[in-house]
Amino acid sequence: MEKRVKDIMNATQLIYGLLIVLGFIPGVMMVAIFAGPGSEKDIYRWCLFYTYPCFILTVIVTAVLARRFYRRGKYKVIKWLNIIPAFWLLWFIFWFYYWNLQG
Repeated sequence: MEKRVKDIMNATQLIYGLLIVLGFIPGVMMVAIFAGPGSEKDIYRWCLFYTYPCFILTVIVTAVLARRFYRRGKYKVIKWLNIIPAFWLLWFIFWFYYWNLQG
């Protein structure tokens, strides 16, 4: 069980790490959503803009916490910690879809 949990933990953290690296360029280019006049007042654009930095912070925090809980042997907590960054991905998809409906 211990080896399986560690393998799953490492695999999910690797996937999240790849998403961070691959999402860097689109994350930097996300500033272009504020190019139009008055767009800085649109709450949907701000929610979409803050999703990427929050995803990065969540991945870092959950990775550190998962390693600590792994040393303590709390494997169920690790499984839940590895799911948390996926909610930011769902949040991004939701706001992107909703923002496209507004246009």
